[in-house]
Amino acid sequence: MSVSPRSEHAAANVISLSERKEAALRAVWSEYLAARGRAERTRKIEDGVEAGRAHRRWLELFMTHEQRQFLSGGGAGDK
Repeated sequence: MSVSPRSEHAAANVISLSERKEAALRAVWSEYLAARGRAERTRKIEDGVEAGRAHRRWLELFMTHEQRQFLSGGGAGDK
């Protein structure tokens, strides 16, 4: 069974998108680990706050639009 060039191109795009997503995940994860490590080393509240923000950015990658909206103050009761 042969695969058409068009479907091969589509498969290449899917892989490309997956690689981009993985690269983005790795970048945000690395930022979080660095911020957390800095906070643990310095014990400064400012570094802890930044680590918390970095953790939030990590979690946001897995949230739905509705979850992000709710956490940003646009919850169900805010119409």
